[in-house]
Amino acid sequence: MKSKRALRLAYPILLFLNIAVQGFSPSHRRRTFLLKSEENEETELDSQNLSHEVERLKDQLFQLADSTQRGFDASKEERNMAKDIIGQLELLNPTSEPASPYYSDLTYIPGPNVCGKWTLIYTDAPDITTLDKTTPTAQLGRIGQECNPPYVKNVIEWKRPEWAAALPFSGSDNSRILQKVCTKAKASSDNPLQLELELAGFELVAGPEVDSANSNTLLDSITKEGLPVGLVQQSPLSLEGPLTAPFGRAKILYLDEDLRILRTNQNFVAVNIRSEPEWF
Repeated sequence: MKSKRALRLAYPILLFLNIAVQGFSPSHRRRTFLLKSEENEETELDSQNLSHEVERLKDQLFQLADSTQRGFDASKEERNMAKDIIGQLELLNPTSEPASPYYSDLTYIPGPNVCGKWTLIYTDAPDITTLDKTTPTAQLGRIGQECNPPYVKNVIEWKRPEWAAALPFSGSDNSRILQKVCTKAKASSDNPLQLELELAGFELVAGPEVDSANSNTLLDSITKEGLPVGLVQQSPLSLEGPLTAPFGRAKILYLDEDLRILRTNQNFVAVNIRSEPEWF
């Protein structure tokens, strides 16, 4: 997949461095939704019970995400359960134009949108669920996404592996590098749930938890944070050229103030919550 190839372009750099709803307030108008159960039975849901149903589905999804380690350890049955829950939430999506900040005419649409920082809690995308097996020189941490028009940046946190804790210049438990795959996104009011993505570049930066107060020199940084993070802290890497390349598209299935669910053009899903507190 394109996203997998793009991520792999940045791995040699890491190896070289040795690292490693919208709140549902009851409406005054009567609105009804038809939900289908696993037995394909239809249930009519009015606005009075909408908030309760959404919270119930979200709780189920959060529990499944936690028990399957972000989907990394999910069985086929558990992935099917997640798809069923997501399908139900898609029917109850409260946000009609979540991608409006990426419109070319910069149209302002009130209400929740994709902008901000998001942390991944579940996915079935194999290019993500295999990241923890990619390299023994770094331990996978959190995965997130930053949406700040025109950019959408996919963020991967790499930490010092446990086996390297006793090695000299390996850093501390807080030492971390953020790998960012940078894309540019576009959207249109004709298709307000879809983001079209183009690969724009890559970034490697030290995580914000890294203490830079007394790291004025390269030696200071390496001594305090370890060789990989110290190098990146003093010399962050940013690769962005004048040209972009197609990277795929994402459909926003559900978005409220706290939860966002996307489906890629390869038909994989990504469930994110807003990053609070922010870690990138």
